[in-house]
Amino acid sequence: MLDSLLVGFFLSLLLGAVIGAQREMTLQKFKKQDFAGFRTYTIITMLGFLLGYLSFVRLDEMYIALVGILGMFAFSLVAYKQVSVRGKDVSIISEISAVVMFIVGILVALQEYYFSVIVTFILTSLVAVGNQLHGFAKKLTTNEVFASLKFALISIIVLPLLPNRNYSLYDMSGIREMLLHFGLSQDFLIAMNVFNPFEIWLMVVFVSAIAFVGYILMRTIGAQKGILYTGFLGGLMSSTALTSSFSIESKRIPFALTPLAIGVIVACSIMFYRIIFTVSILFPSLVSLLFIPMGIMGSVGLLLAFFLFKKSKKDHKQEFKVDTPFALKPAFFFAGFYVGIIFLAQAMLYYFGESGVLLVAFLSGIADVDAITISLARLSADGVISSKLAVLGIVIAAFSNTIVKAGIAYSLGAKKFAKYIFIVFSLIILSGVLTLLFI
Repeated sequence: MLDSLLVGFFLSLLLGAVIGAQREMTLQKFKKQDFAGFRTYTIITMLGFLLGYLSFVRLDEMYIALVGILGMFAFSLVAYKQVSVRGKDVSIISEISAVVMFIVGILVALQEYYFSVIVTFILTSLVAVGNQLHGFAKKLTTNEVFASLKFALISIIVLPLLPNRNYSLYDMSGIREMLLHFGLSQDFLIAMNVFNPFEIWLMVVFVSAIAFVGYILMRTIGAQKGILYTGFLGGLMSSTALTSSFSIESKRIPFALTPLAIGVIVACSIMFYRIIFTVSILFPSLVSLLFIPMGIMGSVGLLLAFFLFKKSKKDHKQEFKVDTPFALKPAFFFAGFYVGIIFLAQAMLYYFGESGVLLVAFLSGIADVDAITISLARLSADGVISSKLAVLGIVIAAFSNTIVKAGIAYSLGAKKFAKYIFIVFSLIILSGVLTLLFI
């Protein structure tokens, strides 16, 4: 009991210190008027932990924590009023952050350690990039705003209304009769139990959200910050699109062949880490098997990119134009592609066994690696296929996607540029093949 109490106590101090250090740095750097810094946030989080401990552990009286939260709200409002009197252009973000960190302290007392760390990380990140987010908002066009709003409305309003259960082809009366008429068996239609409307759209929202992070960074900090930086952002959004863009540029700007190749290699290497992140959030049970092959391929790519970077000693600036990922047309396209892959994988498994699933993985990876990754991970989580088969399929999809990007570099880029890409991608795939021996 004492050990868990001390762990929670020191964790609350640490989390409070994290956000406190960020706010203190801002106060010192910009010489702003504010009510809280390093010490205050640390004490606030510690106070939340102590009240949470008394309320939920020692006394079992929830009202103590509730009174504490209300008191923290009142204290923050008074503090904001006092600070706003002394200075102009005062934000209420510090006061809101104080309330959030007080609640984080309570969560730590409830031993919700993982969630507490996530909340603190997100809060610190949002507070740290506040000015950049304001700049991002200023750069948005009307079309981008409306596209994002439509996407958000459909996701927020429609998603909760979608049924969260699997439907098979046999459950769809009109389609069932037609397929039975064409000679498909009833067992096959029942086996196609893969259509979950809620889960399908949730996957779309998640994949779009990852791309949106890269989009925000691209628009706030700028796409002309150097090849390495642009390659990283391109890997978050679309490594295939960046490969096409930089391949074309390699013919137009022959003196920048090596930097452009480095950008493509970085983007394609980040793709492997993006796959790990996606699976770790949606299907964490699969990460232990997937981490080794994806991590090694991504690391090999980045190491080779670093080698080329040190060799060239140049980092040219290059713009990579992107559109908002929160748009309906590409979202519906991804949803349809995702459903099609799940169906094909299930059908190929039914008729041809594991070899059929791997064929679908290879063909799907040619067009999109995210859809096949989520599809196979979901089938594994549902017990339809084994974890090893899912990981093997995802790795094969990554292989085929990498081969396609090498083909793009060869067909659209300069010869020397394509040579760099071909050599590096061959080494990446070779490293991936070797890691499959340990799965």
